[in-house]
Amino acid sequence: MEAMPKHPVRPPEWIDAAPIVVDEQILVNATPQVVWPYIAAHTAWPCWFTQLREVEPGTDGVGGGRRVRAGKVTFDEEFTA
Repeated sequence: MEAMPKHPVRPPEWIDAAPIVVDEQILVNATPQVVWPYIAAHTAWPCWFTQLREVEPGTDGVGGGRRVRAGKVTFDEEFTA
């Protein structure tokens, strides 16, 4: 993966003070055990998260990340929790 501009990495608690918070919820008639494999399969996200064009997995776990392409924007995400 080529280097992308970085934003500061903040601890998960920072969300309580974030200047913008987007909170979307969808009721899914399934157990977490059924849903989790879809969330964990990064490359399949565009199948159900239609705003994404592509998800390129990197390293799993805290400190790992992935590259996401949404519309004409590409960004790298880092897993912090």
